[in-house]
Order: sequence, then C-alpha cells, then structure tokens
Amino acid sequence: MSEKDGFSASLPSWIRQISFPRRVQRYLLGYAVFLLACWLTWLYYLQPAWAQERLYDASLATLNEKEQSFGANIRPEFTDMIHLKSLDVELLPGSKKSKDDRRLIVVGDVHGCKDELSKLLDKVKFVKGKDHLILAGDMIAKGPDSRGVIDMAMDLGADAARGNWEDRTLLAHDSLVAKVHPLPGPQEDPNTKEDFLDEESFSHGDYKDRAMAKELDKKHIEWLQKCPVILKVGGIAGFNGGSEIVVVHAGLAPGIDLDRQDPFLVMNMRSIDVMTRVPSEDRNGEPWEKLWNHHQSHTHPAAQRQTVIYGHDSKTGLNMNKYSKGLDSGCVKGGELTAFVVDQNGKSKIAPLYDQIVLFGDSITEFGETNNGGGIGYVAALRQAYIRRLDVVNRGFSGYNTDLALRVMHRAIPPCSDANIRIIGLFFGANDSCFPTEANNQCVPLPEFKSNMIKILRHPNLSGHNARMILITNPPVIEEMQYAIDKAKGYPLRRTAENTKKYAEAIREVGKDLGVPVVDLWSAIMLEAGWNPTFQGPIPGCMDAPRSDVLTKYLIDGLHLTPVGYQLLYNTIMECIARCWPDQLPDNLPFVLPRWDDGDAWKMCGETDAIINHRMRSAQPQSNGGSSAGSPPISL
Repeated sequence: MSEKDGFSASLPSWIRQISFPRRVQRYLLGYAVFLLACWLTWLYYLQPAWAQERLYDASLATLNEKEQSFGANIRPEFTDMIHLKSLDVELLPGSKKSKDDRRLIVVGDVHGCKDELSKLLDKVKFVKGKDHLILAGDMIAKGPDSRGVIDMAMDLGADAARGNWEDRTLLAHDSLVAKVHPLPGPQEDPNTKEDFLDEESFSHGDYKDRAMAKELDKKHIEWLQKCPVILKVGGIAGFNGGSEIVVVHAGLAPGIDLDRQDPFLVMNMRSIDVMTRVPSEDRNGEPWEKLWNHHQSHTHPAAQRQTVIYGHDSKTGLNMNKYSKGLDSGCVKGGELTAFVVDQNGKSKIAPLYDQIVLFGDSITEFGETNNGGGIGYVAALRQAYIRRLDVVNRGFSGYNTDLALRVMHRAIPPCSDANIRIIGLFFGANDSCFPTEANNQCVPLPEFKSNMIKILRHPNLSGHNARMILITNPPVIEEMQYAIDKAKGYPLRRTAENTKKYAEAIREVGKDLGVPVVDLWSAIMLEAGWNPTFQGPIPGCMDAPRSDVLTKYLIDGLHLTPVGYQLLYNTIMECIARCWPDQLPDNLPFVLPRWDDGDAWKMCGETDAIINHRMRSAQPQSNGGSSAGSPPISL
C-alpha cells in the first residue's frame, strides 16, 4: 500500500466518502486565496483607515460644542504683529485686473539661502513685474545671507507669511531697542542702556535671535514687521475645485475661522490632539494636515474650501495633499528649495525634478538610442553621462526637415512653464539637402534652410528657456551606398557629397552669425577622410572619388551613423560643452537626489522627496564616476 493510500485510510470514513472533481478543488482553492486576501486587506488597510476615519469624525463632532472647542474663546489682540492680510486681487493669476499670463509662485523655507532662491526663480523662469512671489515664512536665520534674501524679496515686490524665525527675531529686536532696567550681571555696568543693549543686559533669551536682529537693518526689520501671520491669497479660477488659497508658515487648526487662529500655533504647529483638537509644536498627536484635509473634504462645498500652503516641517519634507501643500524640503540642511507654481488657468505644479538636455533632429537622432539595434547611439551615451543630474530627451523624428520641425516646435519643445531646458542640440540638414522626387519631397532649398534654422533658434518655445544651444552639422554621404538604396526605391540619386557640404557650410554660417556653438560633424569626418578646405577634385564620398574606408567606418548606409560615428558625435558634443560651458559637464553638476550612503541627507528626507523639484546641495558636487568631456561613459 502506498504512503498516499495509507494516509487516506487513516482519515475518518465520512471524509473519505467526500469526493470533489479537480475543477471544483481548483475553485475552492481560488476562493480560499481570495478570502485570505480580503481578510488581510481588511486587517492591514481597510480597518485602520476606517478606524482613523471614525476618529477624525469624532474630532469633527466637537465643532458643534462651541464652549468646549479649541478656538472658541476670544483671541486677544496683538498690537505688534499683523494677524491676517488679504493679497491684492491684482496680483492673482487669472483675475480681471491682473496680467493675462501672471503666475503665483510660493516658495518654502529659504533660511538665508539667497543663491539657492535666485537659482530656483531662474529655474521657474520668474519674471519680475509679471509673476508674484510669496515666501512661506522662515526666510531668515541658519543660512549665509538673510539680509540678501530680504533684499531680494523687497526688490521683487514679494509677499511673505511670518514664520517662527521672523517672530523670534522681531521679538529679540523689540527687546534690544526697549528701555529696560535689568538686574546687573556679574560684569555689567548697572546703567540703563537704550537702543541695542549689551548681551549682559539680558538674563534670559537666545543669543542667536539677538545676533540675527543685530544683523538686519531698519528697512529689513520694517519689512518683516509687515509680514502677516496668515496671508489670505484668495481663489484662482480653475485651481483645486475653486478652493481659496491661504499661505502660512506652519499650519492651521481645522474648523476655526482665520481671524480666530492662534498666531503662535500658526507659526509653530506640527500636530493636533484628535479629541481636544488642540495644536502642538511636537509630533505627539496626529499630523495637523491630515485633520485639515479631512475637515475640508467633509464639511464644506468645494467652492468654500481652503487650500493651505505652508513650510516649517523639513523632517516630513515635500508633503502634497488635496488641501494642504507642504514645501519645506530642507534647503539649509543641504536639501532642496521648492516652488509651488499656479498659472492663470489655475493649473498648479511643482517644477520638474530634473532639468533637461533636449536633442531635436531627424532619424539620426531618433536612432541615437541604439542605432536601430546596431549599437549604442549618442543620445544613450549622453543619457548615461548625465544620469542623476539631467534628463536627456530624444526629440528625433525620422524624415523630418526644417520645414516640418518649425511646424511642430510648439509641441516638440515644451514651454518654459513645463520644463527647464539647460542645453538643446539642433541636428538637421540630412533631409533638407536631398534632391526632390515626385513621390517624396524632403528638399528644403538652401536659402530657405538657413532661414528656417534661424527661425528655430529664435522660436518662443526655445528662446523662453534661455537654454545653451548647440548646432550640429549634417554628416557627409557616400553616394555609392545611397544610390543603391534610392535605385531600389525607383529614385535617382537624391543626396550628393557636394550638396551636403553646402548645407553643412550653411549651419556653420548660421552659428557664426548668431553666436551659437557648432559641432561640425561633417568636417570631423571629412578631415579624417583626407579632405581639407583647399581640397581640389572630387571630395570623399563622391562617385568619382576613390572609396574611403574612413567614411564607411562612420556611415552605416552612406548617411546614418555607425556606433563609431555615434561615438565621434558624442565626443565632439562633450568637447563643445567643455569648451563653452564647463560648469555643465557631468562631473561639475550635483546629484538631484542623495547618494544611497549620504546619511545626513537621508536623515532629513521625507517620504515624498522623490518628487522634490530642485536640488540645492550646500556641499560640493559629488561624482559617480562619470566621464569628463574627452572620455565617453560607455564603450561604444
């Protein structure tokens, strides 16, 4: 008897009498797995979420008990601060009184990092007099140039919310300029002093706050004193279902009118006790933004809801919810500086994580990833070189000439509101230089080609980025190889060596006239093939010229590049960057996100740091072993 039969015999008779077809057994197993999955989902996801929902609902129920609710008592007036201020409607995007393309740009905790703020405003293409800047508090202290940050804010006509560091500094300033009669210290002259009193005159307080107050001029103090605790921005058509925007430094208590919010807690809160609904500076309660979002979603029509934009919480980092937008991503600690941008249509965004290198051209660029399966192309090589620093975007379109490129510029090149292009390479001419045929006319006459290239360089979608531009000449051709391809299609020879030379010369002329660097791929290949500017007779690549092994080394079909040709193109592009903009070489750019072993950076990173918009490391850029200009990052 087998082991299986022995096991069956040991079972009770009533079980042995039950028999199910295998199909039923599979169904039963499937149902069992399904029930187990449902139970685990309930246990680890639905039940905790339901319990939290009930807890938040219980907290909301206390709103009806006015005498027991936080914020029910009368809030005392504070004569030394502006509690609530409404933004001028003319500064709102999309309002009838504002400029059509105005944007609202809110920036998190700057903490004296003026250079980083300047770079961030450049990144989002801030336009003085059109866009409006709002700082969400903690503009000063900790960083190297608090005065410079305030000077920049004043120059740009910015608004700001009062943060805890501004509040502490202003309180310290008031103490320094007050007339007091302190108890003498061990080494103190007992005479009362006015204006900026000596440190010995204070028996308590933070010396850092007083040092910060002493660093600022009268104009800086007066500007900070005008910053409200709560800045009521107002509604922007199309933004978040019509909700009103409010900017504060730390947070707001749900269910309490803006004019009854506690100023100290608005500048300092991090959590709320769910049952008492009392905010706190510590993290012992529920994060205040969770209760805020729950309250907004459950108690108000969409048009009456409020979206809070705030900072203060670098430990959590960038924290984007439906009705709360947390922007403190730890710039002063070596992290990032974040901008939240709202345009005239109410569309909002955090600027993209990576700046871009855009390569716009024809099939030579389109095949620049893997050379149509034949090897690594120049696009892939650039992407590897700039990985974790810049995004390399392939905008190559097979068959395109400059006529078609102009027609799609508004779609192929993103506007500056959607991306920030550092470098753009323009690689056309291979199709423009061919002769027309009845079936397929890609030809663009030489004068029109030059005009098109100038129009592309000056196109608003391109010029708006203020990008570094590179022109790339079309490669030479091998007439014999191209004729074989054309003949098979029933065409006469469409590309000649002499004509491609003229189009390469046109690219060089446009670059010289407009001051745009040129990567002269045509000359780089032809010089190696034996051509020079004083060359007499048929140039390499012509039917009448001797066959050139150099050209076949670089051109796979007489036009498109071999892997060796793509390596040459990559090297010449990197040499151009090294010559014109050495600060844009990979080794001179910082990582966008921290290295895996950067312990200090990860301590301050929040869960949502993967979408932080702008890398502002205070330390020196780190290298991941990428190559320099003269050495490709991969073997081609």
